[in-house]
Amino acid sequence: MIWKVGVVGDPVTHSLSPQLQEAAMQMAGLQGSSSRVQIGASQIEELKEAISSEFDALSVTMPLKPLATTICNHLDPAAQRTGMVNSLLRKENQIYGASTDGEGLIRSVESEFSFEFAGAHVVVIGAGGAATGIVDALQFSDAASITVLNRTPSKVDALSSKYDKVTSNLPVSIDLLINTVPVTGRTAPEAVVGTTAKTICVDITYSPLKSDWLVFLEGQGCRTANGLAMLAHQAALQFKFWWNVDIDGHDLLQVIK
Repeated sequence: MIWKVGVVGDPVTHSLSPQLQEAAMQMAGLQGSSSRVQIGASQIEELKEAISSEFDALSVTMPLKPLATTICNHLDPAAQRTGMVNSLLRKENQIYGASTDGEGLIRSVESEFSFEFAGAHVVVIGAGGAATGIVDALQFSDAASITVLNRTPSKVDALSSKYDKVTSNLPVSIDLLINTVPVTGRTAPEAVVGTTAKTICVDITYSPLKSDWLVFLEGQGCRTANGLAMLAHQAALQFKFWWNVDIDGHDLLQVIK
């Protein structure tokens, strides 16, 4: 079989997914090609057409992740809980959806920092779609607590009512600090109480490769990472969903570093 895969969203011109997808096919011994398709939030028919007849599988970026759930015949547990899909697969005229973002973040931190989540105190900045996927995965990890920081208390309340590890109270010492707020929505970086030189700080954006937030925290002595590792590890999980093959997320990361 010659696979036709791609990435959809708005915008997608910057997406590194085609590079990852074509590299993964090579690693798996598969044939195929990948392309970018710009589809906006109101274009549900275009999204359905893309996965129904044009592509075998798609990576889905914002703002389409919530919309993608509505066209699926089957959703994996993470997609059901979060109401978001980042991976679409067409098989036997059925559309399958999965969400691999949150688990991708967890695996990236474990792999790149040899981090152990058992008993860890994690702080997530932001409470939007990206944060929801990460919080969902953290809930099912061995993390001791998940603190969510957001300017809108009701968004934190919504997450804490759904996930019993979520709180708005900062721990005495933060093991892992994750920033999910888009770069355009940020204020000047400032210290988070509980951050120490042992804190690992992850900014899930990778444009720019090193945000002002990461530069600031490096100045505080923290170990830091941008979102490239998360992108690679969630993609490895995505390919398992598509092709049932095991690809190492760390190996994929080398393709886009």
